[in-house]
Formats: sequence, structure tokens, C-alpha cells
Amino acid sequence: MNYTIDAHSHLPKDGKLSTLLDNMNNENVEKLVLILNSKEEFDVFKKEINIFKLNSSRFGVLLGLDYRNFVHIQNIDFLNVNNIHYGIKLHSRYTNITKNDFDKVIKIIHSIKTNVILVDSFPYGADYKTHIGIELSIELANAFKNKKIILAHSGGIDLLKCMLLTRSLSNVFYDLSLTVPYLFNTSIHADIIHFIRYTSNRIMYGSDYPDFTIQNSKSKFMDIIKESGIDENSINNIMYKNALEIYSSLWNV
Repeated sequence: MNYTIDAHSHLPKDGKLSTLLDNMNNENVEKLVLILNSKEEFDVFKKEINIFKLNSSRFGVLLGLDYRNFVHIQNIDFLNVNNIHYGIKLHSRYTNITKNDFDKVIKIIHSIKTNVILVDSFPYGADYKTHIGIELSIELANAFKNKKIILAHSGGIDLLKCMLLTRSLSNVFYDLSLTVPYLFNTSIHADIIHFIRYTSNRIMYGSDYPDFTIQNSKSKFMDIIKESGIDENSINNIMYKNALEIYSSLWNV
């Protein structure tokens, strides 16, 4: 395995794509999925559009969707005008999605032409009503059987629950960003190893940069992968091939 695809990243703290590209080059990251959760992040991205276009073959874009705020329509128009392929990111904690909103979210997604939906599934904080990433992913997988549904962070502390409730859904996939570096050497550590050992054909590496450096997250990933005992082909699937195929509609040629 020489090159990696980072399936879950964000803009650097200085907002410059050149900084992100430097990090990618230093860590042999061939391609990267860039997640724009908020209007503020998208506005920064627009300022970097010329650098993006020069390096577009190395990026896929996921646009944060807040179904209550229709600014996403303008953002989609911007992506379409600039011929940028994109998917959708749903973050229930950021946009206060609860189970009561599922039908509304599904209705909005029917109007958006994308084959990929990433759903945050890392429960965090006291607002437990928004800890519905796994349930929302199941609803979406059943409503859109021709779309790929990816669970960002693979459930975090609910990793085994995430695996057992969704593994029968063939259009559901997982990235292990945040969960690996954040929960490394915790009681969840053994669950992650089990998950990797039996689900390597559907899991993707992600750094969650800049909260974690690409170097640090890759190091933790490789440590835990070695513990799992999977073969080189399975390692390549997790670190490269799965993301290349799962996010195939995002890669800008």
C-alpha cells in the first residue's frame, strides 16, 4: 500500500487548500473527501475555488445539508456552475435533526441529484434527541436503495450497535474517522478490531483533519489494523480501494 484515500476531512484552520494539499502530499494521500458542514465553511471554500480547480482530481466534496435553511440550494448551484461533483452530509447535532424530522429530510433529498449521503453517527453531548445517526442512516438506506449511505465515525461508542443494525443493508458503508484516534485504547478498542476484522470490504480510513493530523490518524489506524490481523488486500481496501469505489461519483476528473 503506497497511497491512501482520506474519506473524511475538513478545511484546515487557516482555510487554505494549499495547506491541505501540503499535508496530503507529505502523507501520500492521493485523494481526499472534503466535507463542508456549514455556510461559513462553504464561503471559505468559494474563496479557494481556483486552487480547487487546479487540483480537482484529488478531491470529492460533501455539502452539509440543513433542510430548514435553503442556502444549500445556492451552494448546489455554485457547485453545478463550476462542474464540481458532490454528495450530501447530514449532521444531526449541528442541524438539530430528530426522529420527527426524518420524513422532511427524505423529501428534501428526493430533490437533490446525488448518489452519496454521509450521515454523522458519533453521539456526543447532552442533546440526546439528536443522537439519531444510526436510525437516520437506516431510514435513508431503505428510502434510497440506489444511493450509498455512509455512517461517519461508524457509531463511535455505539460501534457494535451500528455494525449489527446496518450490516444487512447492502448500500450502507462506514468511515472510521474520529472513532479510531479518539477512542484508541479505550473499552471500544476491541470493538473496532472486531469491526475491521469482519467488515473490511465496507470500511474506509478517514483522518477527520484538522481535529487530528493525517499523520497521527494514519498511525493509529495502522496500529489497530495490525492488531486485527487482516491481510494486505483487506488493508488496501480500507485505506484506498473502498473509498475509490464508494465515492466514485464524487471524484472530479
